[in-house]
Amino acid sequence: MITSVFCRGILSGEGDNILPMKVLGLGTLINLILDPVLIYLYQIKGAALATVISQIVVFLVFAYVMIFKKRTYIYLNLMNFHFNKIIFLQILKLGIPASLSMLIMSFGIFFYNTILSMSDYPISAVAAYSTAHRIEHLFFIPLISIATSMVTLVGMFSGAKRIDLIDKVIINGIKISLLISCSFGILFYFCSHMILPLFTNDIEIINIGVGYFRIFSFAVPFITMGMICSRVMQGLGKAYPMFVITCLRIIVISCFLAYYFIIYLQKPINFAWYAILISCISSSLISVAWMISVRKNYR
Repeated sequence: MITSVFCRGILSGEGDNILPMKVLGLGTLINLILDPVLIYLYQIKGAALATVISQIVVFLVFAYVMIFKKRTYIYLNLMNFHFNKIIFLQILKLGIPASLSMLIMSFGIFFYNTILSMSDYPISAVAAYSTAHRIEHLFFIPLISIATSMVTLVGMFSGAKRIDLIDKVIINGIKISLLISCSFGILFYFCSHMILPLFTNDIEIINIGVGYFRIFSFAVPFITMGMICSRVMQGLGKAYPMFVITCLRIIVISCFLAYYFIIYLQKPINFAWYAILISCISSSLISVAWMISVRKNYR
């Protein structure tokens, strides 16, 4: 699985996102086909075995494409491998902040669930937040894809010293992302009462979830700007801003304000959603200013 992630990263870094999607889709299909049979034969071990088999197939396809078919621009030959401390440190410099950002998101969800469990509706609030979080991520998939592609495109044009194309990618990426995110915001605001019943039939959870989306919908464009700006800076070789902004948005502002509103001031549950909105607006403004500064200093 880890080797396949590296292969996918290499192909994406070269601008080929279609082939990794097809290979991963093949792995998912194999897993889906094997699951019923192997689970029937070996119970829970069968599910694990199906995953192992599908991941081996994915790895073999990537290995064939990159080593034997030589589909990539680079040629992988471990016989010529020499450890380079400078390159290794560069990889860590870009990789560790991004990994820590994902870790902070997980901690943020844990802290938020803890805070919500102390509200007036502990069980329903946590359930509504978890449900809403899953729903919003379904709609965020195209935005995450655009933000991720910004790393590849900005990195490619950065290596080619095409400053003009970097600016073009940033402007177009922001325009498209804002258009999509505003559409999602409108959808969340006006249609959340129709979307939530598809995931739960609990009236209280639905009502809390609708209240969440009525506030969160205004945060969607700001989250998008933060995502795009962070990924642009990562493409320019600056990964730590994403870590700092994520930490600021989730831990410093959002969790702190939610704790202050819900636990200290004993405010209604909607104030937890206002904390999210405030954190998204603040972090977005910081990320935009930071990206402009990084871009101006880039030569």
